[in-house]
Amino acid sequence: MRATGLISGLSIDVRVVEAGENSGTRVTVRSSLEQDRDLYAVPGELPTKDSWTSNTLIKKDAKLVASWKDVRENLPSQFRLHVQHKAGTESKPEVTASVLSDPVLLPEEAIVLQASRADESLQSDEIL
Repeated sequence: MRATGLISGLSIDVRVVEAGENSGTRVTVRSSLEQDRDLYAVPGELPTKDSWTSNTLIKKDAKLVASWKDVRENLPSQFRLHVQHKAGTESKPEVTASVLSDPVLLPEEAIVLQASRADESLQSDEIL
């Protein structure tokens, strides 16, 4: 088994965020489809070469990821319940110095935001 087959085989699903036309991501995508994994793609800017693969996959049947809700809603139930349980049922108010009020986040949103890191890629499995 190739490394890309192993990557998709160990994953719940495969999500493509950015990938050029000739990137190795296409091999991982093909392996994920052969292994009957769900395939998701985040749309990218049209003139950007690194958006070619994700935009093409959306045209061909990949599920569109437009927001974090698309990710949460499509998780297998045991993972979705784990995220919801970890978030609790109430969001905690925070005090900020900003003139603008902070948007109110659902507990699941707060967990994903807290797990995210600026200028760094993150695998879905790492967020879970």
